Amino acid sequence: MIDKTVQIRSRDIRVIKNRGGKPQYYARLRYRIGNGRAKEVLRKAEGKGDAKRLLAQLETELRQDGPVKLEAGNITFRQLADYCKQNYYVPAVYDEHGTKISGVRSLKRAHGAINKLVEYFGDQNIRAIETEDLLAYKRWRTEQRDGRGNGTGTRKISIATAHRELSKARRMFNIAHRKYWISANPFLSEQSIIQVSAEKKRSYILSKDEEQALLHAFSTAKRRHVLPIIIAALDTGARRSSLLEHLKWKHIDFANERLLITTYKDTNRKEWWVPMSDRLKFELLKLKGKGIEPDALVFDGVKDPKTAFEAARREIGLPSIRFHDLRHTTATRLISSGVALEEVARILGHSDPKTTYRYVDLTKGTIDKVRAAINRFNSSPAFQAASSRGRL
Repeated sequence: MIDKTVQIRSRDIRVIKNRGGKPQYYARLRYRIGNGRAKEVLRKAEGKGDAKRLLAQLETELRQDGPVKLEAGNITFRQLADYCKQNYYVPAVYDEHGTKISGVRSLKRAHGAINKLVEYFGDQNIRAIETEDLLAYKRWRTEQRDGRGNGTGTRKISIATAHRELSKARRMFNIAHRKYWISANPFLSEQSIIQVSAEKKRSYILSKDEEQALLHAFSTAKRRHVLPIIIAALDTGARRSSLLEHLKWKHIDFANERLLITTYKDTNRKEWWVPMSDRLKFELLKLKGKGIEPDALVFDGVKDPKTAFEAARREIGLPSIRFHDLRHTTATRLISSGVALEEVARILGHSDPKTTYRYVDLTKGTIDKVRAAINRFNSSPAFQAASSRGRL
């Protein structure tokens, strides 16, 4: 990315005699970025002609890549973060097929994670950051609180959040290593920095009574606009991003009572049809007005329902559940209703049904059913007869 604030103060060739009296040529470029202090870069040359070539090269690199590359060896974590945000963590660019070419989709979330890393590492030289420092960051981060209440005060930052932030740091150090700004990547010497297995896999399955209470909380005037999103999440199992960022009116098929779900995984787009429930159809028909463009988002203008969801669940006394738990609820209900695991995987958009197991929890009804089956077996005449003969 070209930095238009670069000001070249001077460019000259310095000649310094070594101990033997032989002249040594250097290319020196003095510059300033914006209103910052003046800096200079000095490069050793093979001769006067080589020094002229180096001067032209230094100026080109400065204008095209900014000062970070020229200052390799003295780069702070803050400078590395700025460079990565300007060149890698930029808005996503897609081709005509919807495949991501470059950039990131969740830009705000990515920048937020990087900002937390900068808050901790600040102006430390990236060459001085070691594995122990990254582990210390994880300890520091998980001791902080996110300000959201769970009935007993503010909630601690989860280890999963710290891992997501450290994954950004890992990519940043990979970039620095590829550009030879560091000689060794601190992530390569220790695999335990990011331990996905240590993350607590939590999920919450709504009961029917809790669902009704939640829907009632969204029926008020200040939250009514979010109600269709909650119903869509419960009845389709779709992710929040699929509903808010990708669902368009051209994806709604009222005649066949279905809707097209879109999701992105890495650089690939995936689409599949899911059924439309009666109550979801009712809500979507109420939303649909005359003259709506097919490419318009169904929930256009609706902000992220995270704040409203958090307020509603507190109001009705639910534990600290997430919007994503609605997806878990859908999967568990479908399995409990007798829908095959493979079919549930298709509804959720999973390529491998094994992934669906993570979304399915045993409900009280399922546990009661299994208990009754075991009790029936244990009380069967055959089992009792075998037991009386001492075979069991």
